Amino acid sequence: MTTLIDITGQKFGRLTVIRRCGTAKNGNALWLCQCRCGNQTKADSYALRHGRARSCGCLTRESRSQLIRRNPKTAASMGRLSNLKIHDHHTDLPSKIMSKRNKSGVIGVSWDSNTQKWVATFF
Repeated sequence: MTTLIDITGQKFGRLTVIRRCGTAKNGNALWLCQCRCGNQTKADSYALRHGRARSCGCLTRESRSQLIRRNPKTAASMGRLSNLKIHDHHTDLPSKIMSKRNKSGVIGVSWDSNTQKWVATFF
């Protein structure tokens, strides 16, 4: 029998563990966490302890938004923010390495010639 490590109150990135809330399908403990942004999320104990869960998702959204806005090529061709169309379906990108054909300068952002808008694919 394995002993449960109580991580209540500990901080992992932007997450603070509130309490245990069950068991994941893989057998790891699930913990209810409060994110610094105010949202609550459930996280696997392994993901928390090994740095794979650091926020409710707000950290990824913020960092991608900053990358898009800081890239001069993207900013110049984007125009107004209304020109950005976000796809929120969870499709994995074939590669996390930027292609030589990438015109936006940001992985996961591409130009949709049909709608004439930038498309951000989150993975």
